[in-house]
Amino acid sequence: MADYANANNAANVSTTRGVLGGYFFKAPIGTTDLPTAANFTTWVPSDAWENQGYVPEDGFTEGVEFGDTTTLRDINLDTVDTDTGAATETLTIGLMEINARALATEYGDDNVTDASGVITVEHDWSNAGEAAMYALLLVLKNGRRWVKLIRNAKVTGLSEFTGNKTTAAQRQITLTYSKSDNGDAGCVDFIESNDTPAPVLTTLSVTATGFTLTPAFAAATHDYSGTTTGNNATVTATSTGNTVKIYDANGNEYTSGTAITVVAGTNNLRIVVTDGDGYTGTYRLTVNK
Repeated sequence: MADYANANNAANVSTTRGVLGGYFFKAPIGTTDLPTAANFTTWVPSDAWENQGYVPEDGFTEGVEFGDTTTLRDINLDTVDTDTGAATETLTIGLMEINARALATEYGDDNVTDASGVITVEHDWSNAGEAAMYALLLVLKNGRRWVKLIRNAKVTGLSEFTGNKTTAAQRQITLTYSKSDNGDAGCVDFIESNDTPAPVLTTLSVTATGFTLTPAFAAATHDYSGTTTGNNATVTATSTGNTVKIYDANGNEYTSGTAITVVAGTNNLRIVVTDGDGYTGTYRLTVNK
């Protein structure tokens, strides 16, 4: 197990935000395009993953309920061990959009059709509750990426639906996790660490009209920005003994030294360093035009 820094670190205290453009996705069991420890900082869901729409400001709640506890005692009746029994893990999240994708998650795929401009929802609960995979793309303070991959879950609860003119029409769903077919845990989290060393850049420079990298490059600094009036920016990044790739906000991949087209406004780039064991370090570059 890797050593951890002993000092308290305020960078580890954070609220949770969603990745812009949607951050709750659903895919059929068996989908092979999955986030991993090696790729989660740049993973973009393929077409196999359906965006479930906006998630309300309350976000999501994950809970664990343990089964009956068994206590083991010695001959003196002193407790020597406890077994909490099986645990049930759930996630509750609201779905705000009234479209076929979200409704199919709530009511079951076989109960929802969208044809000729009409969404039809049958309240036939015998057709509901099929297992699926889910993924949440999340961001912590300072741009740290967190991907929650739910490998196997069923919708096991729906909140009451309230419709009125002052609040968004929405329902909360409750997902209950199960082990996957190959025995993996029902959910796995991948979170960028502030405490264990990750591969770092050796150099970083940006060539663009009027652009100044701010702050000046330092390997331990992972967030940079600058402004250009030009139409492209050439990002050159190196890391001794490691692989470096650059990604735009849409997940398009570039090699170091490639000119990247920038558009008016904010252009968010991620520079990912990968070592020989597949572990990554991520730098964030904002090019304003």
